[in-house]
Amino acid sequence: MQPLLDIAKPAEQTTLRNLINSLNPDGWTAGHIGLAWGWYSVSPNWSAFWPANNQPKPQSPDVLKGVLLMTDGMFNTAYFGGNKNGDDPTVVHSSGDQALGLCQNIRDAGVALFTVAFDAPVSAADLLTTCAGGAGNAFTAATSSELRDKFRLVADRLSSLRIAK
Repeated sequence: MQPLLDIAKPAEQTTLRNLINSLNPDGWTAGHIGLAWGWYSVSPNWSAFWPANNQPKPQSPDVLKGVLLMTDGMFNTAYFGGNKNGDDPTVVHSSGDQALGLCQNIRDAGVALFTVAFDAPVSAADLLTTCAGGAGNAFTAATSSELRDKFRLVADRLSSLRIAK
């Protein structure tokens, strides 16, 4: 987990690029784990695990929290239970099932949840739409240009939510 960086600084851009370049894709997607880390990043329930200057603020009218999950995968790698490679969210303890449980918990806590299916199979896009609580917060993108547009749209939505509150 990389603490937040000021990517306007060249040295911190280099740190982030080096981290990204060190990652090795291998064809498995444990989207629920990425979602869990998004939740850990914004929930004060996990404050004790973060350095003091990176701890999430408590929920309040002055604090807007959001999680964005983007994936190109099928939620096919679980870490709990016996269904190690199943992507069917109706199977208990599958990656998809675990993700949907986390999605519900995040939304129930009042956190804005957005998803982006990037060049993803239909099963992943469907799961992400359910995760986001409906099509209003779920997006798909097939190209890097579309992905940038969807991220801008999420930023605009968060800004609109902030102004409305």
